[in-house]
Amino acid sequence: MLFLYKNISEDRLTNKVIKLGVVLYNVVYFCSSFFYGISIFKTKLNTIAPVFGSLFIAVTLLLFLREMLLSEDIVNYKKNIFFWISTGLLLYYLGTLPLTAIFNFMKEGSNFFELYRIQHVLTIVMHSCFIIGLLWSWNKSKL
Repeated sequence: MLFLYKNISEDRLTNKVIKLGVVLYNVVYFCSSFFYGISIFKTKLNTIAPVFGSLFIAVTLLLFLREMLLSEDIVNYKKNIFFWISTGLLLYYLGTLPLTAIFNFMKEGSNFFELYRIQHVLTIVMHSCFIIGLLWSWNKSKL
């Protein structure tokens, strides 16, 4: 997904952040894997890498939306599919970031399942943004 934004982005800052973020994410993932150890993956989730990944994706999406806001594309934002995809992904990742961060500290029970309902609602919101974007960007040809 990030390489898609790298290809459509014309801003040098966004492209540099994407390159740096991919390298940093891989370093964080491997370092946190060694920190947690192989045996602990059976009982706990490595929350460091997903939290860093979510933050990195959110920053990339914000930079892309900033670039779009400063360009002429903002005039027809309703028909731009990348605007709707970026908005949906941004809402999803920013909403699930706190859930991912506290996942290992949650106990199973009623509160555990209510927090997952938040994630389900965020998934519906994200897919709704995708559907709205597809419908509004769809070119209607005359029959």
